[in-house]
Amino acid sequence: DRMERWRLGAVGTSALGSLTLGFGERAQFARFALAVAGPYPVLSGIGGARGYMVALLPAMVLGEAQWCALPRRAFGIGAGALFVLIGAIVALSALRLI
Repeated sequence: DRMERWRLGAVGTSALGSLTLGFGERAQFARFALAVAGPYPVLSGIGGARGYMVALLPAMVLGEAQWCALPRRAFGIGAGALFVLIGAIVALSALRLI
């Protein structure tokens, strides 16, 4: 394991990683815009934090060895097919064909 001498732990490492990655992401600007436009700006921050937690949950639970053993290619193909299907439905709906 690459981080066998790392002493921060899974939760601390995930929190530190999300903090450093959050500075360069565009999602924080979208959350800020929703917070400014909405009547409850706190809910925007809570939703953003929950989204980060959902994204980091596999990294915290699995670890590197189990993560690398997953069939990521199959997950990628499935997610891509799902997004193509959703995009087709949205496009047909926008053209008022369905």
